[in-house]
Amino acid sequence: MLSNEKRDPAFFALMAKVLREPDSRARILALALYLLDGRLLTTVVFPLYDPILPIARDISTAAYALILVLLALLATWRPQVFCERTFTVTAIIASVVGFILIIGGSLIGSAGVLLIGTCTVHFSRSWVVVMTGVSFSNLDLKRIAICVLYATILFCVLVIVFSLLPFQIGLGVFLLLPTVVLVMIRPHVSGLFSQIRTLEVPANRAITMPSSYLPFTHQIFLCWFLFQIVNGYSLSFGEENGTPLVTLFAIVPPLLILLWMLLTQRPFNPDRLFYIAILLVTIGLMLAPSAHVLTHGVINNILSLGVVIADMVMWFVLAALSSRNRLGAVGVIAWGRSLSIIGIIVGAGLGRLANFFFVEETFGVSLITMVIAIALLAYVLFFLKDFSFSETIGNVLPDDEVISHIGNAQDLDDRSALIAQYYQLTPREAEVLALLARGRNSNYIKDELVVSRNTVKAHVKHIYQKLNVHTHQEVIDIVEGELLR
Repeated sequence: MLSNEKRDPAFFALMAKVLREPDSRARILALALYLLDGRLLTTVVFPLYDPILPIARDISTAAYALILVLLALLATWRPQVFCERTFTVTAIIASVVGFILIIGGSLIGSAGVLLIGTCTVHFSRSWVVVMTGVSFSNLDLKRIAICVLYATILFCVLVIVFSLLPFQIGLGVFLLLPTVVLVMIRPHVSGLFSQIRTLEVPANRAITMPSSYLPFTHQIFLCWFLFQIVNGYSLSFGEENGTPLVTLFAIVPPLLILLWMLLTQRPFNPDRLFYIAILLVTIGLMLAPSAHVLTHGVINNILSLGVVIADMVMWFVLAALSSRNRLGAVGVIAWGRSLSIIGIIVGAGLGRLANFFFVEETFGVSLITMVIAIALLAYVLFFLKDFSFSETIGNVLPDDEVISHIGNAQDLDDRSALIAQYYQLTPREAEVLALLARGRNSNYIKDELVVSRNTVKAHVKHIYQKLNVHTHQEVIDIVEGELLR
């Protein structure tokens, strides 16, 4: 697993290669744009609510969390409802209708219209985050780490850029982002939802295969809930007119991690990064009562440094868990994000309470930050003492229902077709896979499919990437069932 990775001379080349891969670039951009969408919601859209109904932001965020909880429960108990095409089209329509209602509600001063609009938008955003997270499920762990890092850097750059632009531009971009992300990422996930709908209910599978499905009470989910309380606190502590302070230093941690990965030629260690994040947010919390000396901006920067590292680790872990068992990916992404949102709601409430006490007295700020810091440290010391993200990821086993179907298929073409479905290959890639499984070379495939040599090379390259193999023989081994076992 990643924590035990040794120096890999090929890793530097992989980091450059990822940027040249269209599929990887799509995932990087999709994740960065989803993160930007959340930032624009906080800095551009929510301020529209304050003159009408300041509590609307908390109500709408709670609705967002509830929608994600519902999606997680459906993925666990009623996966057959997930018609990807229907959900995606509905989400695109909801993003447009919701945006219109938000603007209309702010113009006429209607709190009810605002709430309906923002809840509608949040349905769209919930499907966007599920689609984005699930899209990472057919990548290997190294590519996931690289993609998440690049996406975080791009997001930080976009935050800086949009902080300098008029808010009207931010509103326009906010309208377009859900549609752009869904259209971009849909080709990478549609096949997975077809599988999810036809297989046995994950809740039943979890009984016989507990190593393949993490329970909703697992340490990973509780851990993110507690850490997102700190995130919510950092967003609201020192906010001006309901708008969080923009920190330009959030880009520093991912850049340093990128430099470390380039120098060491190996992926980041999620466990080590998590403890670095704990250290940074603890320092920020300890300094919070001194905001009258250091200013809210300095403290918010320190907290943000820890939060951006933790968020990066969270996205890596959720994506890695999804890649280990793709049939449980929807539930993992939806549940993990829902608890994160609930944590942000709790933390934001504490942050605003601290802002109130900061005006009245410093004792209140000290008490609130002390409670948060002690709770976080106590959880880490007593409950995460022997816990490892890397080991947890490695201990999750793929659900073998699809693999057993492949192993039981006697006909080579049937096995190839099942593998193509499992790894979400395109129809043309599935044809190439069937020929590769029979030992055919590129010249034969070129003549058989009546395509150019470069086209064959491109299809073979994509098949290797999706199956996480490097040679023709490994492809044959997969089809014959050796690597699957």
